[in-house]
Amino acid sequence: MPEWASCTCLIGEDEYYRMTALRDSRRLRTAGVGLVIIGAVFSVLGMVMMGSGSGMSAVGIAVVGVLLVAMGAYVLVTGRVLGGAAAHGGQARAYLARHGAAGDPLCYQQTVTVGPDGVTITYGMVGAHPQQLVTKMFPWSEWKAARKSADAVLIERDTHQGGLSDLFGFNYLLRMAERDELDDAFLPVSALVGLTPQEVVDRAQTMIARHRGR
Repeated sequence: MPEWASCTCLIGEDEYYRMTALRDSRRLRTAGVGLVIIGAVFSVLGMVMMGSGSGMSAVGIAVVGVLLVAMGAYVLVTGRVLGGAAAHGGQARAYLARHGAAGDPLCYQQTVTVGPDGVTITYGMVGAHPQQLVTKMFPWSEWKAARKSADAVLIERDTHQGGLSDLFGFNYLLRMAERDELDDAFLPVSALVGLTPQEVVDRAQTMIARHRGR
């Protein structure tokens, strides 16, 4: 397949956490806005109740409101939830094992190729013979979105989820996403060859829109 960009690297738990954080950041920020709004309502209600002399119950409501606002603000700014990585450590190990990871620490080798026909992902045990590696090619019609962070690019497969599982896609709240089954394309910037991260995102978004009729 003709290629625009490629990336060959090792994927371990750190890369898994970075991948899922990048995948979930948009949904989490949406949830963060909701927490801030709910917390603000609780805070105002608590202050109104304190003004009318409701005592300790009003203080409790106000404190809950402040905590919700603080949690929502953290999620909104960072795109992450406190303790999130530890909460899905089991899924990280399952994901790595499914992709042929071995050793301590667990890691596997991966090559991602991005081109006009779609995205090809090749993975398997570190040092394995090329014939032992798994290769999957997905056309652009099977991808959902592309985004980047300071150190990586993510091209997200369309899981055809909707409703609550789409809104609350982060795996430590709902396990519907089956994170060990995902075939997202994760490209660390340090190993990216051919295009800049922004160029990869722009081309991927253009091709996704073209092939999905957006």
